[in-house]
Amino acid sequence: MQRSVRRGSMAERLGLGLGALGLLVLLVSYFLGVPGAAQSYLYGYSFFLALTLGTLSVLLLHHLMKSHWGQALQPFLEASVLTLPYLAVLSLPILITLPELYPWAQPEKVAADPLLQHRQPYNNPLFYTVRMAVYFLFWSFVAGRLVGWGRTAEAALVQKRTETAAWGLALFVVVTTFGAFDLLMGLEPHFYSASYGALFAVGHTLGGLAFAAMLATRTPAVAAFLVRKNLQNQANLMLAFSIIWIYLALTTFIIVWGANFPHEVEYYVPRSEGFWGGVAVALLLGQFLLPFLALLTNPPKRNPRVLFYVALWIVAFRLVDHTWTVIPSFDRGLLWSDLAALLGVGGLWLVAFTQQLRRRLEAVEGR
Repeated sequence: MQRSVRRGSMAERLGLGLGALGLLVLLVSYFLGVPGAAQSYLYGYSFFLALTLGTLSVLLLHHLMKSHWGQALQPFLEASVLTLPYLAVLSLPILITLPELYPWAQPEKVAADPLLQHRQPYNNPLFYTVRMAVYFLFWSFVAGRLVGWGRTAEAALVQKRTETAAWGLALFVVVTTFGAFDLLMGLEPHFYSASYGALFAVGHTLGGLAFAAMLATRTPAVAAFLVRKNLQNQANLMLAFSIIWIYLALTTFIIVWGANFPHEVEYYVPRSEGFWGGVAVALLLGQFLLPFLALLTNPPKRNPRVLFYVALWIVAFRLVDHTWTVIPSFDRGLLWSDLAALLGVGGLWLVAFTQQLRRRLEAVEGR
């Protein structure tokens, strides 16, 4: 217990220091007129929002299935989803800098583009803000209901959790799809793909699952739940989401490239040439092929230490995939401000996550 408290305090201090430093650097850069500061903030912010939504998806799936494999992950999933109110507050800089991020929020570009004019009833600052508020209200409401009932085995509360997870998961897919459209796909003035939201949801569900499993395998408080059957189920679930992700990614690419419509192909052209083309190949190998081969073997399904490294690898490549998805939309390469944004938002997210996690682990150890 004391070791967990000390680790939590160290993580909070580290997160607070990194968060303050990163956001201060971004803020100074923004007011000094350094190009890309607002874009970098959206990049860093959207990664941690996506990771949090991924853990909410796994938590919904866990309660819907009344699973045993999710019991070791539950404290980490709950601590993550309880950061959603903080992330709602951290979305304010995006709302303030909309004209610097989205073409539809720039009057001169709208005036010169009939398609952006056609989309104005949907894509405008007021309606965008309203939609973001609705998204966060829904995500926070569902997370609060699931976490509020805790780990109790009382039949009535278990049934309520299951019912909430059933309708919550269905609505989660819809709401998160529109959230991905608004937050990230809207960066591309003409591009549209119906599978964009599915790729976002599946990819970051894989990331959320790997993130929780990575921490669970290194936390003694939940060691009793990491029996071989649960490890096997966690590894198999990662394998399943990896296969679904590569299926969606490749079929979307093949359909778009084959149709050869300019408004669709323009999304993939900058992401398949030069540096970003190399990143795309790295994603094919690192995000799918290598984890796929590793998760087919027995060691990750039997040894928590091996599963830790596989899960860590997946989380790292979720960041690579997020970078490949977002940064080329700004028609530029990587900037030092991108790292500052990751450290800034990530540091504050880590503080909120660690505070929530300490309470959840204390409850588990006290049982």
